[in-house]
Amino acid sequence: MLSLTRTRACAYTLTLALVLSVLGNGAIDLPVLAAYVALVIGSGLLASSLGQGPSAGGLLPREAVGASVFFGLALFCLLQALPVPLGWLQQVAASNGDIWSRSVKPFGLPAPEFVSVSLAPRRTLIEAVQVASYGVVFAVSARLSRKLGLRWLTLLAFGSALALALVTAAHQVVGAERLYGLYRPMEPYNVAPLLNLNNRAGYLNLGFFCGLGLLFRTGARPLAVLIGFGLAFLAAEVLLCESVGGTGSLALGLLLVLALPRGGTRPGNSLELSRPVQAGILILIGLGATFMALAARHTELGLNDRSIEKIDLIARSWRLALDHFWLGVGRGAFGAVFTAYQAPGPHFIFEHAENFPLQWAAEWGVPVTVIALLSLAWVVKPTLSRRTLGSPTRRCALVGCGVLLLQNLVDLGLEIPAVSALLCCVLGALCGAAADAQQSANAKERRPLLWAGSALTGVCLVLALTLGIESPGRMRRELYTQLSASRPAPTPAFWAALRGAVEAYPADPYFPLLGSSAALAAGQNAIPWISRALERKPTSAQAHLQLGRILQARGASSQAGGALRRAIELEPEQLWAVLRLGKEWHWSTAAMEGAAPDGAAGATYVYRLAGQTEAVGERLRLLEQAVRRDPTLADAHYQLAYELVQDLARKQAGSACADQRDSCLARAADHAKRGHKPGDARTGILQARILVEQGRPLEAEDHLANTCEHVPGDPSCGDALVAQALANDSPRLSAAVKGLVATACSNRERCGQTHLHLGHKFANAGQLHIALSHYRHAAEEIPSAEVWHTLAMTAERLGQEAVAADARRRKGLLEAVDARLPVPPPVRAAEPSPHPAPLDQKPAESNNAAQSLGEGSP
Repeated sequence: MLSLTRTRACAYTLTLALVLSVLGNGAIDLPVLAAYVALVIGSGLLASSLGQGPSAGGLLPREAVGASVFFGLALFCLLQALPVPLGWLQQVAASNGDIWSRSVKPFGLPAPEFVSVSLAPRRTLIEAVQVASYGVVFAVSARLSRKLGLRWLTLLAFGSALALALVTAAHQVVGAERLYGLYRPMEPYNVAPLLNLNNRAGYLNLGFFCGLGLLFRTGARPLAVLIGFGLAFLAAEVLLCESVGGTGSLALGLLLVLALPRGGTRPGNSLELSRPVQAGILILIGLGATFMALAARHTELGLNDRSIEKIDLIARSWRLALDHFWLGVGRGAFGAVFTAYQAPGPHFIFEHAENFPLQWAAEWGVPVTVIALLSLAWVVKPTLSRRTLGSPTRRCALVGCGVLLLQNLVDLGLEIPAVSALLCCVLGALCGAAADAQQSANAKERRPLLWAGSALTGVCLVLALTLGIESPGRMRRELYTQLSASRPAPTPAFWAALRGAVEAYPADPYFPLLGSSAALAAGQNAIPWISRALERKPTSAQAHLQLGRILQARGASSQAGGALRRAIELEPEQLWAVLRLGKEWHWSTAAMEGAAPDGAAGATYVYRLAGQTEAVGERLRLLEQAVRRDPTLADAHYQLAYELVQDLARKQAGSACADQRDSCLARAADHAKRGHKPGDARTGILQARILVEQGRPLEAEDHLANTCEHVPGDPSCGDALVAQALANDSPRLSAAVKGLVATACSNRERCGQTHLHLGHKFANAGQLHIALSHYRHAAEEIPSAEVWHTLAMTAERLGQEAVAADARRRKGLLEAVDARLPVPPPVRAAEPSPHPAPLDQKPAESNNAAQSLGEGSP
């Protein structure tokens, strides 16, 4: 009886740990992680006291090896975080030693004497406690599977996934922007206990297949209906994740469930449903899931993502692993170190390799990774036996583990403690259930291993709580906020915090980048700081922008232009920052033009620079240069044609087109044609203006009418057609006016403004009666003193004194009302910031670490 009570207590403790881990934001935050690990340690201690001998739940050889792999990896993490002399490290891991030796140079300090193998030692301690907990979960699940049966543990996995799906759906239904009303993630749309969509889909898939095995084993019992509804709900949530890996893994798993052989005959196998019945159930579940997903919101089932970015990420991660072949960069240090290998592009930081063998190889080194993977493969080998395939519960659980591991070759979710813990639970249960009675009877007792593993996990937890740090993401944001608040000059507290960050993550390029801003603000030498930032991430456009600021502050404008040019080459979107800086520095057009990258890469920059240039001749020259650099840049072609037509319309002596009218018209027509975009009325209007300048107004009207037919609802086209028809005194005028009014009158404000605009057009053309009618309509839609005054003046010119008097009376009433309104206080212009360097170095977003960082909005 005592053994049964302990068994149940152990099972309930493990259940609470797994449910807490997934509902507590994946256990990525240190307080939740600590609570989860404490429960895991409790379950391990209870399991180690279940009795002596394998018959009482002792570990079999393969189970012991499986748990030992995780305990060994946790010990290796502790060794990676252990301080050693820098000279020793440079002998065994030269790359790691080189990074440490240069880390504090910008502070003017000598290289540290003692460093760790890990390039994120405090983060490695937290990773150690996570890995150790997986070993305990694996061992406890193996013991419980022989005490309580595999069915109980697969039910635990199914229930955990259902709990995740229900909490996620509840947040989606109420439109929550905070998890449990407290935690605001960086992406409010993805409010769920597992923030990352790919990770959530993988977790739900594992729970789905565990539940599917229960359904196939349950047969026609009433419970099967509830399980079926739960499975459809889980599948619907997987589809709503819109994850390519998640949706593909679900589909592949369903095919494997039907395709795998049933294996040998064993007692109770007759209870399994037949293959046709299973196929029919899967079809019903799939239809139900699709219906629920589409009813919740429009979804493309995750099949709309065609990104090949991860292929490049995997290739670059392999280079990192080779450069740190023997000992790795340290568990948890991938994101900081990988920046030196990152391709040019947006200001993102990849926290993971999106491939778990590569992640392990980069952080633990290739030898340790190979040994660990081979050992785990040997441990789970018995689960592939005919005996395992003969049970629907085991077969489906095995498929769930397989598709989750397969998905983690492209979507890394195993870095989330909740996902890895559930996988270890199911794998441990499968290994425990795969052992036959003869193996259990002949096995030697391995009771101390689970006790020792629980103790190791406890030691790792104490070290993590004492010395660990959650992630660099939060530290980046805190330092950025602290520096922003310490203007005009950084405080000693900021410098101390920055040094702590550098010592925690010596390979991270953001901290020296932030240090360069602080040094520039303090009037110190910022070159060592920016040099370190570029050393750690040569492809950082932000760092090159900062280098430009530093060089400009030192009076080296020519070199600053080169740095800005490099920033645009690395990240074309930085052209806006470059243009802003050039304006702040009062650079001449020629100086700003020098920052343009060579060839087509600088075409957009030159085109945007032309938009900020006031001199017409300079604008035309820059636009011509832009189209020479990139003949396919339609916007530049259109703008050049527009500028030529404007110059022709001015008819000023000495203008660019004053003495070459025909040539300018031909050039404008050619550029307008090359600048045409389907569905854009601008070029059609411009071509009509060119026809007018060529003395062909009727053709211009026909061209506008044709253009407006192809872009219905565009008020600019309708307005141009009205103006041309009015100038031509065309019979098309009435229809054009009606069309413009119908297009513009989607709301009262736009409708009134359109009538007012038409009234001015007709008044200027001398058609005062029509103008008066439009002014009346304008006054009805937007009654204002100005509109009533215009109406009164027009009525007076037509001799309609009664109408004019009424309009003046209405104008007076509105002016009297306005006079009684309180006068708003004057708006003061914002004072310029005293900070000498614009602080643009905001923390980088993470495209694959929103879940692992677990940071809320600052």
